Amino acid sequence: MALAMRFTTVRTGTGNQPFTLDVDCEVPNHGITGIFGPSGSGKTTFLRSIAGLERVDGDIAFGEKTWVQARHIEAPHDRKIGMVFQGPQLFEHMTVGQNIDFSSPYLSRSNQSDVSELCQLFGISSLMQRRTGTLSGGEHQRVAIVRALAAEPQLLLLDEPLTGLDSARKQTILKALRRTSQSRRMPMIYVGHDLSEMRMIADAIGTLDDGVLDIVAPLNDAMATDRYCFRTDTGVAYDLDVISYDAAHGISTVAFGDHSLAVPTSHRDNNTTLRVSINAREVSITKQRVDDSSIINQLPANIQKIAFAKDTAHACVHLVIGDRLLLSHVTQSSIERLNLAAGDAVMAQVKAVALQDMTYF
Repeated sequence: MALAMRFTTVRTGTGNQPFTLDVDCEVPNHGITGIFGPSGSGKTTFLRSIAGLERVDGDIAFGEKTWVQARHIEAPHDRKIGMVFQGPQLFEHMTVGQNIDFSSPYLSRSNQSDVSELCQLFGISSLMQRRTGTLSGGEHQRVAIVRALAAEPQLLLLDEPLTGLDSARKQTILKALRRTSQSRRMPMIYVGHDLSEMRMIADAIGTLDDGVLDIVAPLNDAMATDRYCFRTDTGVAYDLDVISYDAAHGISTVAFGDHSLAVPTSHRDNNTTLRVSINAREVSITKQRVDDSSIINQLPANIQKIAFAKDTAHACVHLVIGDRLLLSHVTQSSIERLNLAAGDAVMAQVKAVALQDMTYF
């Protein structure tokens, strides 16, 4: 049930000037799709248009269900969409439990236990009797997400739900969202302006800039384009299986194609999948393996291509390791000094400590 959209939305923007949003794309019917863009680019308007909270001119269809076409407009409550806004928008006169129970008219009896599982997953089971005014920012957002999920939506929209939260709280929520999307096979659209955050959660990504939505593509394919590959926060992300754990050194070994990566972590279970995000700035290149080095992750790779940034001294090297892609930021001086070219066989070095921030699911 892919979400196919072709529409225009016009609304009043900053300074009472008209703002136009043009969308022509298809969002996958599985996983989490990130919509990336700066503030004021139209991300919130995009979600509100999908949810039926903005008037649109065009077509929106979710699988075989038409939401908008010509004069037909499906009411927001009939679209079975869950939405989490930037602000939690909880009912202040209710407890946490009562806020979640507000979704009960749309909840089947057979899935009552799912709500308890969601509360445990998002870490709010102990908050059920508390008034929302006593909650922290992270607690507010976790409750808002569970309340949206409790209504059993077929699509979840998330409007920068982690704004203002610290790194640890973000990791907790990102982990829970990925696990929920996978276990319930629920597509989600997650908008934001933090690319590192996007790499930790998104399977595909689209770019929204000045009201125009770029094509939605698999995450790593998008990161390899000129639009993204020169950014300091660019990189790739993979879901990798844990194959062993070294308790003496606190290092998990994860499968990376025919090779492996060592990752410092306290996660001890084998047969677990980790979300591993690798920043291009943490990948270096050598012509051969270096044994007397502190970098223990050294992988044989082939240079697919070298992209040179305009007006800077930097380059982005696209490395292929089997069917895996790595991006490496180096200086153009290093390219010349090592005489690197497309097709060369090299060694990719990845600092293990750079892989500490991970999401488990």
